[in-house]
Amino acid sequence: VTQEKVRTLAISQKDAYVFLDFNEQDIQIHRQAASHYFMSREELTYKQESFIERIFVHKGNPLKYEVEHFLDCAMRNADRHISAESELRSLKIALRVLDQIKGELK
Repeated sequence: VTQEKVRTLAISQKDAYVFLDFNEQDIQIHRQAASHYFMSREELTYKQESFIERIFVHKGNPLKYEVEHFLDCAMRNADRHISAESELRSLKIALRVLDQIKGELK
């Protein structure tokens, strides 16, 4: 538990580790480049090389874009990105979730 807002997702794969930070809108892919062992009479040395790939992400506020698009549709009759039926279905699901939350708070 933290006082800090943390919204991350980490994905481990055989050849990479992917880290997504939704707050910072940042994606990093950690890949292993090479591993080397060196053994002599005196010591055993292990060296592991890796690199981090940073993916460019257009930083923006998705909620702001959604509201702007809604206003464009309502005020300027702009083309919808999503059909009215899909939006209505999403609204019904959201209202059911809110009803369930309200029921649990009683």
